[in-house]
Amino acid sequence: MNWVDSPGCKSHELCLSCRNGEHFRRQLFSRGDVDVVDFACPEGAKIGQTENLPARGLGTVIEQAVKPIAKALKLPCLDAQSRLKPGSPCARRRDALNRAFPFPRQTPP
Repeated sequence: MNWVDSPGCKSHELCLSCRNGEHFRRQLFSRGDVDVVDFACPEGAKIGQTENLPARGLGTVIEQAVKPIAKALKLPCLDAQSRLKPGSPCARRRDALNRAFPFPRQTPP
């Protein structure tokens, strides 16, 4: 399984390690989970970025639970890759819930 399609990536729990830990990315590469060490983040986070990384909170948990329903109903909040469109009402609700009820972020490696 490709890292960016894995539950580990989609959970946003490891964003800080992924973007700031070369050792972390090298491990993914050596396992064959990514094609290059400095792979692109599907959320657009840059290597070395520490601020404004994708957040995980209650909104992300709810998104993961209801996204299959939204996909089945072909709701307009999803793009062609089944990601929430930035600025859509669904994305705004997710982000608001993540801000109100964040989960603790791990420390960098």
